[in-house]
Amino acid sequence: MLRKDRAFTLIEVLVAVALTAILLTALYGTFFTVIRGVNGAGGGLDGYIEAGKLLDRISIDAHSAYFKAQSGSTVFKGERKGENSSLTFTAFSFPPGGAGPASDLVRVSYFAEKDGGAYKVFKETSNPYTGESFKAEMTGEVKGFEVSYFNGKDWANAWDSSLEMAMPKAIKATVKLKDGAEVSAIAQTFIR
Repeated sequence: MLRKDRAFTLIEVLVAVALTAILLTALYGTFFTVIRGVNGAGGGLDGYIEAGKLLDRISIDAHSAYFKAQSGSTVFKGERKGENSSLTFTAFSFPPGGAGPASDLVRVSYFAEKDGGAYKVFKETSNPYTGESFKAEMTGEVKGFEVSYFNGKDWANAWDSSLEMAMPKAIKATVKLKDGAEVSAIAQTFIR
């Protein structure tokens, strides 16, 4: 019986190691590309979730907005400053997290403040009688925050109920996200 050696030659081992290295390099690159994609998608999704929560909160507060022309303690005023808007109104509302002034009638303000190269949107609630206030960050970094006001026929960039002697029929709030996308919601003001 003839016995043949079954060992690998040095060339065969080197070829196998080289092929394994090429495969691992390709898998390594693919793995980290997928990880970067997942992290990027998750970060963008967070912006949409925060914007949705902010717009939902504005809608809830707008539904309970209250203005009485003869009362000096009620207000509904919105204005545009550059690319961003600010909105202040009195409402039957409660501050976020249960913190802040204790009153049924609350002055609510939504506005954007510059934070580095981007903006953050804040909500400030205050007692119109005592001035006691509470400020909460509502979003992470965004490109902008805009509010428009509907009088029943047209949309406007500003509103002052002390001049109009009424609240707008509806408001449209828009959050411009870092990736350039915009998220909007329209809310009616019910209490007149």
